[in-house]
Amino acid sequence: MPEETAPQPGRSRTIPPGVHLFTNLLLVPPLLYLSLGLAYVLLLLAHNQFQSRRLLLASLALGCLMGGGLALCWVRTRWKAQLVLFGSTLFGMLFLLEVFLAFRGRDYADLSRIARHCHRLGLPYDDRTGLEVILAARARGARAYPCVHPSAFWSGMYQFDLHSQPLIPLGGVSDAYTVVQNEFGYWFTYQSDERGFHNPPGLHAPGPLEVVLLGDSCTQGCSVRSEESFAALLRADYPRTLNLGLRGNGPLTELASLREYGAPHRPRAVLWFFYEGNDLADLEQEKRTDLARYLEPGYRQPLYAETHELNQALARWADQQVAREANYVVGQRDLRHYEPWTSILLFRRLRQARALLQGGPDAALPLAGDPGSQAARVAQPDFDTFGTVLARAREEVRGWGGTLVFFYLPQYSRYSDPSRYQDPCVPVPALVRRLGIPFVDLRDSFRRVPDPLALFPFREAGHYTPEGYRLVADAARKELQRLLPRR
Repeated sequence: MPEETAPQPGRSRTIPPGVHLFTNLLLVPPLLYLSLGLAYVLLLLAHNQFQSRRLLLASLALGCLMGGGLALCWVRTRWKAQLVLFGSTLFGMLFLLEVFLAFRGRDYADLSRIARHCHRLGLPYDDRTGLEVILAARARGARAYPCVHPSAFWSGMYQFDLHSQPLIPLGGVSDAYTVVQNEFGYWFTYQSDERGFHNPPGLHAPGPLEVVLLGDSCTQGCSVRSEESFAALLRADYPRTLNLGLRGNGPLTELASLREYGAPHRPRAVLWFFYEGNDLADLEQEKRTDLARYLEPGYRQPLYAETHELNQALARWADQQVAREANYVVGQRDLRHYEPWTSILLFRRLRQARALLQGGPDAALPLAGDPGSQAARVAQPDFDTFGTVLARAREEVRGWGGTLVFFYLPQYSRYSDPSRYQDPCVPVPALVRRLGIPFVDLRDSFRRVPDPLALFPFREAGHYTPEGYRLVADAARKELQRLLPRR
């Protein structure tokens, strides 16, 4: 009868009781961390309604990780020891680094990307949040609001109703101190006109206009001072220039703005500013909303007929957003006495350092978030619909004897890495010319500058500098001198 061979310890899949106990002890700190994290998230949920969906998902993820960790305590296989040893070592290193940053590197981590540039160049930096700017202006008696833009509604982010009917407002809060964003160290603010756009008062009064400008945040003037925008520079020569640009606008929103607010004034020249970074991506979303109805000749929303009611309703809606954001900040302030432990718990300093290395955006009101200056990639841009939008605009402008001119605005990534740049809008120039619309290519103007990156904030992705907007104004002025010669 053959002898039974005893199992060799080196080949056993189980671990000795002492090792099992040691690995379970190593699991205690991560489990304690997860339980504290879950408690903190639940505490945030009690204070914060603005991001409750994200917090609920975070609490679910933390709960699942805790369950997995507790289940691992009963496992006795060798892979458990290897996994726990590796995970505990990594967790311990990251935790110690976070502790160091929380107590020794706070000033460095708290500096935003823009603040660091301003500090390096000796420029002033306004470290207030958008909410703080609004509340400070209201304390002075100003009627202050965040920048309300149409994309907040057609993107599905928010719902807006007037008389129980859904509506897509095309302007912001009227006659208001409007707070947008901080891109150069100071907050871009302006006093909106009677329709909520970035204009001096009175341009919407009945009567003809010389020029109407259509576009997105670049046309709006983000993020330079009002007098440095290309709309203001053009207004020096053409005082009756109405700027209908707002951040996040896409082609269909611009067609809608032209029909609702430009057409009643029958301008002699309509300048359409196309931004290659995101306009076609915006169109992909716009065409799935009620904005597509503007492709129907004569379609309008009751924006002019309900001006007073619309302004009041939009102001109430924006007040709700400000109050919601303020409640969130109050909740965060109530939890602030737990610092720096909450910072350590959330690995906040390491996440801030990663955001700085990746060039993350600076703080702004959620409603006024930057739509992005890099190209928003679309698998197959809908050039057919884009051409239809332009054809509709051309026919409407021709109908009152005006001229539509198309301006092509370049984005930062075209010049930051030319060798790897993939042009997302190759067919656009030929499409515009085929429609018989005058085409002005600002890529040529930027290319002639010795250092095109100097036309962007701190040589990074963003809107244009005052010098960049001056180039746009010069190109537009040259075209207007051809269309509207001075006597």
